[in-house]
Amino acid sequence: MISFFKQMVRKRKKPSFGMEYIIAANCLFEANIPELFKLFSIPYFTISNIPMTPSDCLALGKLTALAPMIQEPRLNLCNLDNLCIEYFKRGLLLENTKRVICVHITDPGIDEVGIKILSELFCKGIIVQLVGCELIAARGFLTILEIIESIKAIIPQCIVLKWCKVEINDNNGPLLQRLIKQNNNLWCLDLQGNEGVGDIGVQFIGRGLKESCSLTHINLEECNITPTGARRISNGLKKNTSVKSLKLSCNCFGDKGAACIGEVLENNNTIKELELNNCRLFSKGAEMISKGLEHNKSVKVLDLSYNDIGDEGAAYIGEALKCNTTLEKINLSSCCLSSEGARHVSIGLKHNNSVKYLDLSTNRLEDKGADFIGEAIKHNQTLEELDVTVCFMTYKGMMSLTELLVCCKVSSIRRLNFFTDFERVVS
Repeated sequence: MISFFKQMVRKRKKPSFGMEYIIAANCLFEANIPELFKLFSIPYFTISNIPMTPSDCLALGKLTALAPMIQEPRLNLCNLDNLCIEYFKRGLLLENTKRVICVHITDPGIDEVGIKILSELFCKGIIVQLVGCELIAARGFLTILEIIESIKAIIPQCIVLKWCKVEINDNNGPLLQRLIKQNNNLWCLDLQGNEGVGDIGVQFIGRGLKESCSLTHINLEECNITPTGARRISNGLKKNTSVKSLKLSCNCFGDKGAACIGEVLENNNTIKELELNNCRLFSKGAEMISKGLEHNKSVKVLDLSYNDIGDEGAAYIGEALKCNTTLEKINLSSCCLSSEGARHVSIGLKHNNSVKYLDLSTNRLEDKGADFIGEAIKHNQTLEELDVTVCFMTYKGMMSLTELLVCCKVSSIRRLNFFTDFERVVS
């Protein structure tokens, strides 16, 4: 086993570190882990679809604790029962490691008892991400909140429960609100894919945000948030000064919800990343977001992809680009833009000195749209990456844009992506 990895390192190949090696060499773990991990660094590794025994889990826990570079072990669908969770925890805690470890577990069998077993990891500052643990639901979520509230040590804390059928109700909602409001160590709340959050859950989150000073990352994608929910969380964000990343994608709050978020952008100058893809926004929603951006001085990343904002919405975005000085990355992929939409965005780019990345892929820009973009590139000196994949350009249009980049002395573009279109027109 060890000689195999030494050969891989000598040949400068990245080792294929799968579970087959871990199980086959289980008896070698305790003696050879220190030597093994002097040979190479594996910050992330995944073990998928292989049943784990308690002894496997104990060895894996030791491996994670001892290997200096491992940051995030992932256990996906490994049929973990509560005994396996207990042994994995023991292995992790055998060594007094002080580095940040993020344990990522995807397993539908983890229940409330398993959560209680993992509670000691929370106490040691180990981040535990649970994905697809459907037995957690409302009661398990309450247990997690109670565990975090009981921790007195000053350590960073993170709640990550994706697709766990979490439901926020009147029983656990007030505790969540209190944690967000009072726990100065809670920095991340990730409830992506839990439709049981809904407008009721967002109401408690919004109330907590009004006085939170530590929560910096919120992910509420696919959480069944309507315009009512968007208004509730927006009310909290207007008074919040800590949240830097807000992800609300795949919620159907539409233009009414976008209006609420636009108001947040006018008043909040701490949010740096805003993701609103696939939220059923139209031109009116783009207008509301753009008005907020005209006054905002913090947002660097904006994702409006998969919203039918059309050319009219692109006109509002273009106007915002003229006066916004902080946006660095904009995603307008699949936004139903035509060459006219490209013209509006290009006008904004001519006056913009901050945008470094622009994604216009999967829009019907055609050659005429490419010409508009080319004109903008002649004047813009900050854009570094442009994605126009699947924009229905001909070979002539793509070559024209490419030649312009080669000849333009002021252009800062380092990467131009239209590979899919190129493949289509030459085949």
